[in-house]
Amino acid sequence: MGPRKAIKTRVAAQMIAVTPIMHQGIKYSFDGLFDGSFDGLFDGSFDGSFDGSFDGSFDDSFLVSYCFLRTELMLYNKIFTFI
Repeated sequence: MGPRKAIKTRVAAQMIAVTPIMHQGIKYSFDGLFDGSFDGLFDGSFDGSFDGSFDGSFDDSFLVSYCFLRTELMLYNKIFTFI
C-alpha cells in the first residue's frame, strides 16, 4: 500500500468514526429546537388561540352548523324513505 492510499484510508476511517458524533450533534440541536422554542410556541400562543378563539368558534358555529346538518340529513332520509 503506497503512502497516498494509506492517507486516504486513514481519512476515510476518521470520517466514519466522526459520522455518529455529527449525527448526535444534529439530533441534539433538533431536540433543543423542539423542546425549547417549539414547546414554547405550543404552550404559549398556540394554547391561547386554541382555548380562546378556536373554542369559541367551535362551540358556537360548529354546533349550529352540526344541528342544521343533522336536520338536513333527517329530512333527506325521510324524503328518500318516502319515495
